[in-house]
Amino acid sequence: MRSEQRLWQWRATDESGDHRTGRLHAPTRDQAHTELAARGLIVRRLRRLRVRTKRLGPERLALRLSQLSGLLQAGIGLLDALEQLGENAETAAEHHYWSTLRLAITEGHSLSAALGATTLPLHAPLGTALIGLGEHSGKLATVLARLAEHLNARARLGRRLAAPLRYPAMVTVLAVGLMAVMLIEIVPTFAALYADDATDLPLPTEVLFALSAGLGARLEACLIALLALIAGWIAARRHSARLARWLPLLGPLLQSSDKVGILEALALAQSSGLALDVALELIATPKGALPLSRLASRVAQGEPLSVAMRAERAFGALLAALVANGERSGRLAEAFDHAAALERERLERRLERLELLLEPIVMTLLTLVIGLLVVALYLPVFDLGGQY
Repeated sequence: MRSEQRLWQWRATDESGDHRTGRLHAPTRDQAHTELAARGLIVRRLRRLRVRTKRLGPERLALRLSQLSGLLQAGIGLLDALEQLGENAETAAEHHYWSTLRLAITEGHSLSAALGATTLPLHAPLGTALIGLGEHSGKLATVLARLAEHLNARARLGRRLAAPLRYPAMVTVLAVGLMAVMLIEIVPTFAALYADDATDLPLPTEVLFALSAGLGARLEACLIALLALIAGWIAARRHSARLARWLPLLGPLLQSSDKVGILEALALAQSSGLALDVALELIATPKGALPLSRLASRVAQGEPLSVAMRAERAFGALLAALVANGERSGRLAEAFDHAAALERERLERRLERLELLLEPIVMTLLTLVIGLLVVALYLPVFDLGGQY
């Protein structure tokens, strides 16, 4: 793709005197004027839009791939279809995305090469290979439609996986913020009230006052440590997903989600005609918890996938049995779909149990912590009342 291409926003008048607006790509302002003049337009305003090409999110990309598939099935050429996607883009960044993609194809690149591994957000090498296969087989529209369905399914599963954690996480953050305000603003007031009392304070109250004094004295250091923790988490996001798969509660859910995505991707690859060992190798990633590279190596050596799955003990006996049945019947794509549906149902049951347990547990713990904090504040009052 040519980096010198720039995006221009224009407003012009056509030969009938009607006002028109739009965007176009051109290396320079003069070439933009020349292209608009060639269309019979009198330019009234032309300004450069500074945008950065960003990859589309899974749901937006799935929608656009589905639209692209529909345009191709209607008999519209690929370049014209991409031009229409750019003209109907909702933002300047998305317009730039599709226009740059179209420009790369006019320069001789294939659609799969133009999309590249940095564009497709899920199993990027597999998606690129499937699109390339669709280009060579003449079934690009069908492959794009299947890929869009796959991306939509993965996006829905991702939202479902995050739903049980969103509310408890929000409540926890608010509760921690409330406790910090109490320790910094409210507890010192009680400490000043009890300072003139000659009697010894209860141990919980002394601990609370010491914690409040320490937090107030080191507030700036605590804020710097919090910011450093947030920055470290942002910097380690690429590795956080791999680490999360080994957590006792979240790990099994993420591994089950991985299995669903892999089985759905294999079903997509089989229905599109991609070789099984090639699909496994394309899906495999270094940070994945499942031994897909070893499975691909076994399948490439002629071993049935079901036998390799049992040997690696990665997917479970039931899923391996379903794949074995698909291998015997010659309907492996359907077997992968069925296995993915079963694993998705299992994941749904786990998420339902998590929703039933997680919210009450979090609320109970937060209530206990805040309750203990309040009781520690008023223990001296209770002791004083007991003396009379």
